[in-house]
Formats: sequence, structure tokens, C-alpha cells
Amino acid sequence: MKQTLEVPYDALVRQRDQASIAIYREMFRDIEAARLCISPLKGGSLSARRQAGTNEKHLVELLEVLVGITGNPDYLPNLRSLRISKNADHSGGYDDTALMAIERLINRINIQLEVIGVPVASEALLRLKVLIPAQKIAPVQFEIRGNKVSIKETVSAPPANRRRIIKSARDELLQTGKEIIQELELSNCDRRLLDRMQHLNFQLTGRIDAVRIGLATLSCEMMCSALEQELPSAVFSMLNAYTRGVQLFVGQFPEWNNFLENAAATNFDSGDIYSLQRATSELVESLSHHSEYVDPEVPRTLAFLNELLANPVKATKKAAFAVLRSAENLISVIFGFGVEFAQKTASKTLDAASSTASKVIVATLLAIALSGATSIGPIAGRLPEMQWLKTAADIVKKELELYGKPR
Repeated sequence: MKQTLEVPYDALVRQRDQASIAIYREMFRDIEAARLCISPLKGGSLSARRQAGTNEKHLVELLEVLVGITGNPDYLPNLRSLRISKNADHSGGYDDTALMAIERLINRINIQLEVIGVPVASEALLRLKVLIPAQKIAPVQFEIRGNKVSIKETVSAPPANRRRIIKSARDELLQTGKEIIQELELSNCDRRLLDRMQHLNFQLTGRIDAVRIGLATLSCEMMCSALEQELPSAVFSMLNAYTRGVQLFVGQFPEWNNFLENAAATNFDSGDIYSLQRATSELVESLSHHSEYVDPEVPRTLAFLNELLANPVKATKKAAFAVLRSAENLISVIFGFGVEFAQKTASKTLDAASSTASKVIVATLLAIALSGATSIGPIAGRLPEMQWLKTAADIVKKELELYGKPR
């Protein structure tokens, strides 16, 4: 009995120990990256390196890596517990923590770069740069094009051994889709179902974005179920068979399966989904009011996804995860745009006119993204891979407060 009761506890202990080992491994990998940043400084004369800008370049790289290490919340407990000696021969004992030593080194690098006249962004912005993740698999990814937030085109590459099957399946689905659209046009069904069907079939005509098609299928299914009483039984059966066929089609792409696995690991309740739906609506509204900085397709696409959450009780985890991930991608792109602008300003690579105009754009977009990050924060904070969002939002909030003040 005792052994049986201890099995779950032992499993938890093993998981905790394995997670701790993984964090240590990642931390020491980052410390090794810091060491590699300064290895080029060992050879050659100081004057030759200064002339080539080698010192400055590698010191800035080292600074960014060290700031990233101290800004990683997973590392902090270990950095505070690891004790090191101030002296190479350990004669002074082990009085410093690793965190104190790294922070002292960061201060020395900052002083050195200031002495030699190398401008760098603030330590907070360097930490933000490290925090911001690459965009993740979602129905929508974004980019900044001509100082404007736009939809980024993404393409799902089919596995080489399935290309012929995928092409045949797509051709068949397109033909079936056209037949269903014709039937719907002749019926008295709600026009919204026809719009959904046309949108879904159109997604199959060009370059394939498996995640976007998967979510469009979900939208079509929900609309079809809601309007079942308005449809002839034959058309309803054709629609069901068609959407199941599309589900099998997107299942051939790794991106969609990866997305489904991540969505299945979430634990949203109807309250979470309601909060997410409301937060996304506010984000869409803010984006719509700034068409000079945001392509209209951005709020339109987010609004389309948000319709999947219109009924929080019936909304699926797939739909909620799709909206949350898309919002995260938008926020990460805008935060990254702000960091890039700050670095250009610090290095004086922007002229005065460009800097003034861009400052307004960046401040506006950051305010929108910050509001969105704050709204979805409580939900995002429950997902391990979105823990970065709160820390990043705190940094952006402080930087925005400083924007109008002289530095």
C-alpha cells in the first residue's frame, strides 16, 4: 500500500529533477555562448582589434547574452544559489553568487562601452530583446512592412513522400467544394454559411497554410451545425463529408499536428474563453482605429478568428488556442519592432526627421500591443511557453513612460 501511494509522488520528484537538470543544461549552454563571444578577443594586438571594431562588436554581443541570462526567470533560483569566488585562486572564499558576479560584469561592460563611445540600448531593452520569442505556429503570423503591421504569408511544406497524395486530395476537395457552393447558392440558407464555404475553398486554391485551413474548417463546421435545420439533408451530408475530408487533408502537414498537440495540452474553461474573446475584441478595435499603421487585413483576420469564440461554452480548445497564439505573435512582432527602433536610435542610424516620425508609430503600436498583452496576460500566464509575456509587458510599460521624457 505504501509503495502504491508513493508512486505518484516518486513520479513527480523525477519530473521535477529532470526539469531542474534541463534548466541547468540550458543555463550552462548560455554561459558557454557568453564565453564564445569573447574568445575572438584573445588573439591579435589591442590596437588592431580596436581598429577593426572587434572589441566593440564582441562586447556588445557578450552584453546581450549576459543580460539574457540574468533576465531568464528559470535561471534566477540557480544563479542566486550558486556561489563563486571573487579570486581565481579562491583565496577570498566563496562570497559571491553567480548572479552578483554576472551583474557586476554587465556593469563593467556598460562602463567600458561608454568610455569607448559605443552606444547601446538600455539594459531593459536588451533584456526585452532576449525575451521575445520567434513567432509560433498559428493561423496568423505578422510582419512590419513599411512601418505598418501586416499579415505575413506562411506556407506549409508537405512531406516529400506525400506530395502526390496531397495534390490528388486537394483536387478532389476543390471539385467537391465547388459543387457544394453551387448548391448553397441555389438554397435559401444563411449567406454566412456560403461565405464561410467560399472562404474555405479559396484557402485550398493557392499556397497551403495548414493551420489557417484547419481553423477555417472549424469555423465552417460550427456554422453548418448551427444552420442544420435550414439545409437539405443531402447538402448537409455533403458539407459534413467535405469538412472531414479537409481535416484529413491538413492532417498530412506536420504544422497542423503540432498545433493540435499544443492546443490539447491547454486547459481553458468557459470563463477563460470569454475573457480571451473580450480581450481580442478590444485589440481588434484598437488596431482598426489606426489604419495608417496597421493593414486593415490584420484586424479583419483577428476578428474572423475571434468569431470562433462567440459562444464560450461551445468553443473548442483549438479555437481558443488559435486566437491566443495569433495574439501572441502580433504582440511579439510589435515588441520586437520597438526594440529594433530603440537600437537604431541609440546607434544614431536614423536621421532626426525619420526618428521623430518613427517614434510616433512605434509608441502607438507599442501602446496597442501592451494593452493586448495586459488583457490576455492572466490566460497566457497559465501556459509555460507564454511566461515571457508579463515580464516583457512590464519592461515595455516602463519604457513607454520614459518615451516622452528627456534621457
